[in-house]
Amino acid sequence: MAQLKEGEATFNLKCEIWGDDLFFDDYLFPMGYKLFGKNVSLTNKVNFTQSVSRSDLNEDGGQEEIYAKLKLSRPPWQITAKKTNVVVL
Repeated sequence: MAQLKEGEATFNLKCEIWGDDLFFDDYLFPMGYKLFGKNVSLTNKVNFTQSVSRSDLNEDGGQEEIYAKLKLSRPPWQITAKKTNVVVL
């Protein structure tokens, strides 16, 4: 797929990493975003990769429970957000 500029994109998929906590979840850091044009299909696969230190995942005491939150938006910028399974480190 050719690279799109922001004004040409029909869909924007953002990925964020969150810490899963009992009372409220902690935003940890962004993983980036991908832009899609009109020819996107349900079979498109997207990977977000980033190397981080373990201390970046330290959102509370004890073991770390993290997940990714994916936000799909399209004009007029309706946003749908879903979270992945929680991973325990």
